[in-house]
Amino acid sequence: MRSRLLCAVGCFFLSVLLLFFAVPLTAKQMYPKIEVVRTTKSIEQGAMFDADDLEVVRMGAYPLSDTAVTDIYDVIGRYAAVDIVSGDILLTEKVSQVPFQDGEAMSLLPEGYETAVAMVQIMEGSEVTALQTGDIIKMNGYDDGLIDIPALNFVRVITAMEPDAEGVIWITVSANQRQSTFLEKHRKDVFHVSVMVRENEELAEKLLQQQSAYFEEEP
Repeated sequence: MRSRLLCAVGCFFLSVLLLFFAVPLTAKQMYPKIEVVRTTKSIEQGAMFDADDLEVVRMGAYPLSDTAVTDIYDVIGRYAAVDIVSGDILLTEKVSQVPFQDGEAMSLLPEGYETAVAMVQIMEGSEVTALQTGDIIKMNGYDDGLIDIPALNFVRVITAMEPDAEGVIWITVSANQRQSTFLEKHRKDVFHVSVMVRENEELAEKLLQQQSAYFEEEP
């Protein structure tokens, strides 16, 4: 009789363990969750995404597309490639890296380049008080003084948001793989920038060629 009682008690505790530990663990392994980016309002094609348009939510990974965007910084400063409704889970094909003109994406990214996000401030004393698409800028680091960054001497601005209360501007720039890796590593840093060329495409191309030559010379 006693052995039956002990067996019953043991079975009871085993069932509790299965219910509260084993089953949830198995379910978590079978149906993992990931963070994805979702819109908080409707966005028209060609409109720029900013932080207020987006939120990060956790969802089950199983029903999601492989192209679901998981990093909000892959969206901020980019453009809606199509009309997007509020609450939509963003896919990479719905996000354009470049602005639109007359309903078509502008040709601003050379082959092998992508957009990279950075926080910047316009250098004090500059005649330019705002950045715009197409500007060629020089990006400097700052640590008790300006720090020259040869890899970012001449960079084309793709998008620029309005500055915040401290004058910090979120921008996207056309970047090669090495530049993108550097900017990703320094995502939380604020670069100090000056506009080198505006509305002079011939000079802009010459400076960008100089920048490309730097990477050809550097190992």
